[in-house]
Amino acid sequence: MGVPPINWNEVPDVITKEQFRRLCHISKSTARFLLKSGKVPCSNSGKKTRCYRILKSDVIAFIEDRERWPESYKASRNWYATNGKCAKEKETPIIREDLHEYYVYLLRNQPDVLATDVVCETIGYAVKSWEGTLAMFAAAFLFGTIVLHFFGGLDIGHAALAAFLSAAAGAATELFSPSEWDTVTVPVVVLIVLMLATI
Repeated sequence: MGVPPINWNEVPDVITKEQFRRLCHISKSTARFLLKSGKVPCSNSGKKTRCYRILKSDVIAFIEDRERWPESYKASRNWYATNGKCAKEKETPIIREDLHEYYVYLLRNQPDVLATDVVCETIGYAVKSWEGTLAMFAAAFLFGTIVLHFFGGLDIGHAALAAFLSAAAGAATELFSPSEWDTVTVPVVVLIVLMLATI
């Protein structure tokens, strides 16, 4: 699918859906599919009109990828027939004979060797955050207090104090430990703190 040359210097860094479809020479329905499906990254303000904002860099990447892998950007069978209002259907996965080449292309800007934390950040998996640490602390404190009071024989005040100290130590250890070590460091630290707190 050819696209006439574009002077990217004249294109804003952030564009609307209408600008996006005109640049890519696609229909409104196709543009909506690409944005709603996440095939082209965008932000959605939630407004009824002009809600999409697309980065110019993502449009450039889309045009380059579409030239090589056009089947990856095809809408499902019923999308156009229902004007994009159909329930999401289960699509038949694309079986690629060139799967290795495809992923080599997708990861072309990555170095040959990635550290664990870089992989986590790249794929959005197991990335540590303050929210996750606070949730871990709250759950550990609540359940620790219950277990130590009802099953450990401690009075409620002593149980809450021990649970608070162990939960705080575990959460801090989880937050600051390297990703590959926290499954070892957290239980060890929590156990040590619990032993000291319940003496």
